[in-house]
Amino acid sequence: MYICICNAVNESTIKAAIAKGATTLRELSAATGVATTCGKCAGEAMRILQQAGETTLQSPATANEQCFSVPTLTVVA
Repeated sequence: MYICICNAVNESTIKAAIAKGATTLRELSAATGVATTCGKCAGEAMRILQQAGETTLQSPATANEQCFSVPTLTVVA
């Protein structure tokens, strides 16, 4: 689905920019051109960005990303 008609930016283009590291509307605009002409698409672009952030926060860690707590030892002299 097209999000930005002015610059022909679709949802998959926005999601690809997010996957490459865009985390703000400014970064999305620089990477895709979204919200750089009339700005009517900015709200929808932000919704996609926020949804991607929520998905990233909620996705389970892979085996390589799991963190384990290692106890620390305090030495008192």
